[in-house]
Amino acid sequence: MLYFFGVIIGYCILSTNPISLTMHPSFWKNVVGIENLTDEADLASMDIASYNFIKDLRNQREKLTDEQFDFNNEDLRFVFGGEVPEKKEDVIELCMSGIDKKLTKANVEEFCTLTVHHLLNRASA
Repeated sequence: MLYFFGVIIGYCILSTNPISLTMHPSFWKNVVGIENLTDEADLASMDIASYNFIKDLRNQREKLTDEQFDFNNEDLRFVFGGEVPEKKEDVIELCMSGIDKKLTKANVEEFCTLTVHHLLNRASA
Protein backbone atom coordinates (compact mmCIF):
# COMPACT_ATOMS: atom_id res chain seq x y z
CA MET A 1 0.00 0.00 0.00
CA LEU A 2 2.77 2.43 0.88
CA TYR A 3 4.52 1.68 -2.42
CA PHE A 4 1.36 2.60 -4.34
CA PHE A 5 0.95 5.71 -2.20
CA GLY A 6 4.55 6.68 -3.01
CA VAL A 7 3.90 6.23 -6.74
CA ILE A 8 0.90 8.55 -6.54
CA ILE A 9 2.87 11.18 -4.60
CA GLY A 10 5.78 10.89 -7.04
CA TYR A 11 3.44 11.31 -10.02
CA CYS A 12 1.88 14.41 -8.45
CA ILE A 13 5.29 15.96 -7.82
CA LEU A 14 6.61 15.22 -11.31
CA SER A 15 3.45 16.32 -13.10
CA THR A 16 2.94 19.38 -10.85
CA ASN A 17 -0.68 18.31 -10.34
CA PRO A 18 -1.40 18.56 -6.63
CA ILE A 19 -4.02 16.32 -5.06
CA SER A 20 -5.84 16.82 -1.82
CA LEU A 21 -5.19 13.95 0.58
CA THR A 22 -7.11 13.75 3.80
CA MET A 23 -5.34 11.16 5.93
CA HIS A 24 -5.36 10.50 9.64
CA PRO A 25 -2.71 12.50 11.56
CA SER A 26 -1.06 9.28 12.76
CA PHE A 27 -0.48 8.30 9.12
CA TRP A 28 1.35 11.55 8.43
CA LYS A 29 3.40 11.13 11.61
CA ASN A 30 4.56 7.77 10.27
CA VAL A 31 5.33 9.30 6.87
CA VAL A 32 7.62 11.95 8.39
CA GLY A 33 9.38 9.35 10.50
CA ILE A 34 7.89 9.63 13.96
CA GLU A 35 8.47 5.98 14.87
CA ASN A 36 6.46 5.55 18.06
CA LEU A 37 3.21 7.37 18.54
CA THR A 38 2.40 8.07 22.19
CA ASP A 39 -0.12 10.90 22.13
CA GLU A 40 -3.45 9.86 23.62
CA ALA A 41 -5.18 12.47 21.45
CA ASP A 42 -4.22 10.27 18.48
CA LEU A 43 -5.82 7.30 20.20
CA ALA A 44 -8.99 9.28 20.92
CA SER A 45 -9.33 10.14 17.23
CA MET A 46 -8.57 6.56 16.09
CA ASP A 47 -10.31 4.37 18.66
CA ILE A 48 -12.71 6.16 20.98
CA ALA A 49 -13.77 2.94 22.76
CA SER A 50 -10.20 2.11 23.81
CA TYR A 51 -9.59 5.73 24.79
CA ASN A 52 -12.71 5.68 26.99
CA PHE A 53 -11.58 2.38 28.57
CA ILE A 54 -8.23 3.97 29.51
CA LYS A 55 -9.97 7.08 30.82
CA ASP A 56 -12.39 4.97 32.86
CA LEU A 57 -9.53 3.02 34.48
CA ARG A 58 -7.88 6.28 35.52
CA ASN A 59 -11.17 7.59 36.92
CA GLN A 60 -11.62 4.38 38.91
CA ARG A 61 -8.11 4.77 40.32
CA GLU A 62 -8.98 8.26 41.56
CA LYS A 63 -12.45 7.56 42.94
CA LEU A 64 -12.43 3.98 44.28
CA THR A 65 -10.75 2.43 47.27
CA ASP A 66 -8.12 -0.26 46.69
CA GLU A 67 -10.62 -3.00 47.52
CA GLN A 68 -13.31 -1.60 45.21
CA PHE A 69 -10.81 -1.20 42.38
CA ASP A 70 -9.52 -4.76 42.79
CA PHE A 71 -13.08 -6.12 42.84
CA ASN A 72 -14.06 -4.24 39.65
CA ASN A 73 -10.91 -5.30 37.77
CA GLU A 74 -10.02 -8.65 39.32
CA ASP A 75 -9.71 -10.46 35.97
CA LEU A 76 -7.61 -7.84 34.17
CA ARG A 77 -3.99 -8.68 33.37
CA PHE A 78 -1.21 -6.92 31.47
CA VAL A 79 -2.36 -8.31 28.14
CA PHE A 80 -3.93 -6.52 25.20
CA GLY A 81 -7.61 -6.05 25.99
CA GLY A 82 -7.01 -6.77 29.66
CA GLU A 83 -8.73 -10.13 29.83
CA VAL A 84 -7.01 -13.42 29.06
CA PRO A 85 -8.71 -15.30 26.19
CA GLU A 86 -9.46 -19.01 26.45
CA LYS A 87 -6.65 -19.90 24.04
CA LYS A 88 -3.46 -18.72 25.74
CA GLU A 89 -1.57 -18.64 22.41
CA ASP A 90 -3.84 -15.77 21.30
CA VAL A 91 -2.59 -13.55 24.13
CA ILE A 92 -0.69 -10.37 23.29
CA GLU A 93 1.29 -9.47 26.41
CA LEU A 94 1.94 -5.80 27.03
CA CYS A 95 5.07 -6.54 29.06
CA MET A 96 7.22 -9.50 30.05
CA SER A 97 5.04 -12.08 31.84
CA GLY A 98 2.03 -9.83 31.35
CA ILE A 99 -0.36 -12.76 31.56
CA ASP A 100 0.69 -13.28 35.19
CA LYS A 101 0.69 -9.59 36.20
CA LYS A 102 -2.61 -8.44 37.73
CA LEU A 103 -3.91 -4.92 37.24
CA THR A 104 -3.94 -3.05 40.54
CA LYS A 105 -4.60 0.50 41.55
CA ALA A 106 -0.85 1.02 41.94
CA ASN A 107 0.03 -0.02 38.37
CA VAL A 108 -2.89 1.49 36.42
CA GLU A 109 -0.72 4.15 34.81
CA GLU A 110 1.78 1.56 33.59
CA PHE A 111 -1.05 -0.52 32.11
CA CYS A 112 -2.58 2.55 30.41
CA THR A 113 0.76 3.65 28.96
CA LEU A 114 1.55 0.18 27.59
CA THR A 115 -1.95 -0.21 26.15
CA VAL A 116 -1.85 3.18 24.40
CA HIS A 117 1.61 2.42 23.00
CA HIS A 118 0.43 -0.95 21.68
CA LEU A 119 -2.73 0.45 20.10
CA LEU A 120 -0.92 3.30 18.36
CA ASN A 121 2.05 1.28 17.15
CA ARG A 122 0.65 -2.15 16.37
CA ALA A 123 0.51 -1.48 12.63
CA SER A 124 4.23 -0.71 12.49
CA ALA A 125 5.25 -3.72 14.58
